[in-house]
Amino acid sequence: MRDKIMPNDVVRVKQTGEEILVCGVNHEKGELVASGWPFPSLYHVEDCEIVEQNYEHECQSVQQINALRKEGLVSFIDVRSAMYHGVMP
Repeated sequence: MRDKIMPNDVVRVKQTGEEILVCGVNHEKGELVASGWPFPSLYHVEDCEIVEQNYEHECQSVQQINALRKEGLVSFIDVRSAMYHGVMP
């Protein structure tokens, strides 16, 4: 089991118990963007724990990549997923 949070993982916010689907992660900043509304919602990686690991089965989608790009959050785009879809971050 990996410790690193990745796109499409479900994480629990430790303070609230809220479970969120991860849209993108910037590991250098230690932040993640949740999918859903309001978008973008930022969380600190250290405040979250993995509930479901989904990245290995479903990488970051083109829709997620485009949503992050539209908001100027290109550092949250997973390069491996972008390469898989043939799009550049």
